[in-house]
This record gives sequence, C-alpha cells and structure tokens, in this order.
Amino acid sequence: MKSVKFTNIKYESSTKITFEVIDIQDEHINSYKFFYEFSCENHPSYDALALSFSCMLGIKLYDQIYIDLDLSRSTINAIRSFNQCVVECRQLVEENLEKKSSTNDIVLLNFSGGMDSLAALSLFPKDKIKIISIEFNGRFNRERDFFKEFHPYILRTNFRESDFFKKLESKSWQFMGIGSILYCEKFKAKYFTFGTILEADNNLNCNVQSVVKPFSGADLSYISAINGLTEVGTTKLAYECYGEKISKSLKSLADEGTVKRLRKDLLASLFSDSVNIHSVKNFKFGKDYVFDFLCFYFIKNKGIKFISQYISNIPEEVIDLAIKLNLKFYEKLNPKALITFNNSSLYDFYIVKLFSFGFGIYDENDYYELSKVRACLSKFYKQENKHKSLYCKCDREKLGRHE
Repeated sequence: MKSVKFTNIKYESSTKITFEVIDIQDEHINSYKFFYEFSCENHPSYDALALSFSCMLGIKLYDQIYIDLDLSRSTINAIRSFNQCVVECRQLVEENLEKKSSTNDIVLLNFSGGMDSLAALSLFPKDKIKIISIEFNGRFNRERDFFKEFHPYILRTNFRESDFFKKLESKSWQFMGIGSILYCEKFKAKYFTFGTILEADNNLNCNVQSVVKPFSGADLSYISAINGLTEVGTTKLAYECYGEKISKSLKSLADEGTVKRLRKDLLASLFSDSVNIHSVKNFKFGKDYVFDFLCFYFIKNKGIKFISQYISNIPEEVIDLAIKLNLKFYEKLNPKALITFNNSSLYDFYIVKLFSFGFGIYDENDYYELSKVRACLSKFYKQENKHKSLYCKCDREKLGRHE
C-alpha cells in the first residue's frame, strides 16, 4: 500500500504557505516539510492548493492521497482523474476556486528563461501574458539569475531537492506548471502554456489538446505557444526578439558538458558565428531523440564534417536522407498546434507575429518529409510505429488573411 498525506497546511502570511508531506511506502514512513513562497501577495484557494499537490505525484504512483483541506467535489474528481487513485480530504464543500471570466484571455507562461521560453514569450501580446517562474534553488539557481531579468511572478519552493520528490520527478512533467495553478486565481487567467517544442513528442504528431489534467481542474485551458515549432524555429525567434540576451540564456538553461547545453549551443550557432560550443565526451547518435531529430537539419545546413565533431556514429541512412530532403519544415509551423486557440482573440496576433518573422505553414511536402524523418528515427529508438496521421487540413482561408 502506497499512500501520501498532505497535512499541517498553514497560510503563514499573504505570501507564504507551509505544509507537511507524509510518504507511506508499505511499512516505511517518511515526513517532509515544504513551503510555497510568492513574490507578491497571493492567496490561492484550498482547491488550487490541492491541485498543485496533485501535480507532484504523477499517475498511478500512489494508491491513496489524503489532503487535509476542505475541498470541492470537482477538485476531488480532477485529482482522482489525473493521479488515478483514491482521493480523500478533510471535508467536501462547495466550489472554492474563483471562476474566471470567459472573456479574459490572460495567458500564464511557465517561464524558465531558456530559448524556448523566450520564443513563447514573443508570440503573445504583452498585456495578455503573465510570466510565471519557479525558483527551485540548489542546482537551479542558474535559471533564477537569468529569469529575474524579466520580472516574473515567482513561486519559491523547496520540494524539488527533497528525497521525496527525486523519485517522482521523472514520472511527471506537470509539477513544472504548479506556479500557474497557484497564481491563476489572482490573474483570473483563462490559459496556460509552456515552452514545449514539436520534437518533445517522440511521435512528432503535434497532438496537442486544450484540456490537460489536472490543470483543467483549475479552469485553465492549454494554449499552444510553440508546440508546432521545432527548436530551429524557437531559436530563430529567440534571436530575433532577444538576441542580446542569448548568451545569458544559454548559461542559464543547462550546465556546460551536458547534452542539452551542446544541443542548444549548436542551435545558436545556426544564427551566430560567435557561439562557444561546449562538447560532450563520447556522445553518439542514438542516445538522445531530440538531438538526433535535429541532426538531420545540422547535416543539411552545417555539413556532416561540422556536426561529426560533436556527435559520432551517425548512420549513413540518416546522412543520405538529410541530403536528399529539403527539410524546410524545421523552419515552419505545424498547424495542428493551432487547434488549442479555438476561438481565442489571441489567434490573429499569434499568426501575424509568426508571419512577420518569416515563418510559413506546412504544406503537403513538409508533412511527407516529417514522416520520412520520423520513420527513419523509429528504427533506432525501437518505437512501435503506430503513429497518428501527421497531415492536418488547416483552415487556409482563415490563415490567408495574414499571409
């Protein structure tokens, strides 16, 4: 029996909440003390607080969750639906969450300061976006030192460095959006978003949805900032809009000598000759899906001799395919991502912005080439190639107003 209890929950002040987590793994019981601290006055409801706890726990990792708060039935159901376990609370009450106006198109951007975050920031009106950053401290201080330059609304917390969370971190990405849940009532926000790129999904489907658990329990809809773009596209946007800050962004997003830092350095080198590329020892093709996806573009635009300095064992069929295809889809928007805009007033601004930076929309050949790259990669990652169709018949008439 694996269960977890959130207890001793105290609103210490208008900017700080403390709580205790009791982790029960069969006969082993451990207790941890955590805090949430806000950079401004903020008083999230019990329901919002409970949903933030849910984000830490992943799916089917516990048999039972107990939260020592009075919660609404809708919140209990939202947590149960996401975590897929028994959920109990102190007492069931009427709705706690403050509902947002349906006309309020405020977007909460979960912002780390990396180039993908910068790209996402550039695509929404300044009066409609609120920047939310999490200060995890410890090894993540490099992020904090940079993202503070953008004056975000900050959530400070200590849970990520705990033994309790280290075993959960790889099981759930949702914890990165806790700040959005805790600030959503303050701003009456309707949407939330991340700097998530196309190749973050190994199937490359751009299969995004507006309803994302457990955020939907907080009445937040997902809106796709950059899911339809590759990291080539997001790096271009970051340079176009924040070129003078790129060197600081690179230092903040990953440590030197890591695969992520190498990948970002190489992407930056596509747009600047002054980038210092930090290599990784004995790095080979087949070890990192995102990197290998970008390899095709690096080969096409920088040459096999260049990229072979940083990654070895690139298969001949990858080299041959990269040379054969034009790979222009790396520089375009996959329109499947636009489904999350629905009838939002943000749609026109978003499209005009992208077109102003020279981005096009996929045509049939782009989908064909994306499918060829995906099929090639699937041979090296032992994927079951049960892919959904890549093709999307977008509303060309609607897009045509802006092209």
